[in-house]
Amino acid sequence: MVRMSSEPFGIAQANLLYKGFPDFSAWGELTSSDIDLWNRFAVNLSQRRQSASPEALRTGVEVAVRAAALDTGALEGLYTVDRGFTMTVALQSLAWEQAIEERGAGVRELFEAQLEAYELVLDAATRNQPISEAWIRALHEKLCAPQRTYRVLTDVGWQEQELPKGRYKTRPNHVRLSDGTFHAYAPVDQVAEEMHRLIDQIRTPEFEAAHPVLQASYCHYAFVVIHPFADGNGRVARALASTFFYRAQSIPLVIFSNQRLAYLEALQAADLGDSRAVISFFRDRGIDTMQFVVESLSSTALSQQELEALADRLHREIQENLNVRVLVTEDRTNPFAFLVEAIDSPEPPLEVRLEDVHPELTPALKMRLAGWTQRLLSR
Repeated sequence: MVRMSSEPFGIAQANLLYKGFPDFSAWGELTSSDIDLWNRFAVNLSQRRQSASPEALRTGVEVAVRAAALDTGALEGLYTVDRGFTMTVALQSLAWEQAIEERGAGVRELFEAQLEAYELVLDAATRNQPISEAWIRALHEKLCAPQRTYRVLTDVGWQEQELPKGRYKTRPNHVRLSDGTFHAYAPVDQVAEEMHRLIDQIRTPEFEAAHPVLQASYCHYAFVVIHPFADGNGRVARALASTFFYRAQSIPLVIFSNQRLAYLEALQAADLGDSRAVISFFRDRGIDTMQFVVESLSSTALSQQELEALADRLHREIQENLNVRVLVTEDRTNPFAFLVEAIDSPEPPLEVRLEDVHPELTPALKMRLAGWTQRLLSR
């Protein structure tokens, strides 16, 4: 895909392709099964929080926030990450600062700016601050602070242009696809009107009373449809969506970089009128993040000395001392297809959804497995 930024041939036609985002009343709904599944994890998280220390609570949420802040830049191709690197930075493991410096010039500055932006979102959610256009512009300015330019294809070729921060775009940013057609975003002269409409929608009584998954998925989708800034729209959309998860469960929206394909496919399905794909994607990411925080809370219950001892012998003992089996449910309506059980251990089994392992193990599941394994070894 190619981002267009000046006025080459085809921009006028692309402007006409913009359809806008739906009103919230036309957005999809959650099924009763969706709500039951969400509530199950929300209750578990609430129970873990009640038994955790204030320090453990701060650490558990901070790990998720750091993962969200790091991978939001990777989703945009600003730098590359893998699961091990993300967890090293999120957990602030030994030499994490050196690891992030080795990723290249500017990576740490981008990460720190994104982290500050998520803290801005947390502060707004904590104080129940209404979302406004001014606040969204401030969020963009914070997220993109280290980014001086963005690369665009103009009528005279590729150029690095200065990125205006905290200001709506003044040039079209439609995307030209490989087949020569356009994916159209809001034309420049419609941005202000569309942003006003988005703010009006999220202030309706129906939206304010809606489930956080519906709020986050709708606001995110509507924002990326508008694409009001020259660059950084995806980063702003994910931070903006986190507002609603923070308000409901004190968690951010975490989308790992290797979930990018499923993320884009869900957005493309919504472009074709199927909002269910985006809603389901956000439901699953919220559940993943709740599990992520639960595992972080469980891990912080171990002392630092215990954690260091586990790190030294984990590779050796994982195969020698664990007697584990995986059970497959016969109930096809059960959302948890697998049960990972430690034989002759009081440790509760690990419930795993099919989408956590197919087509590949999700980062959230790998994090849960790591925490579960640590607890088994500590016993």
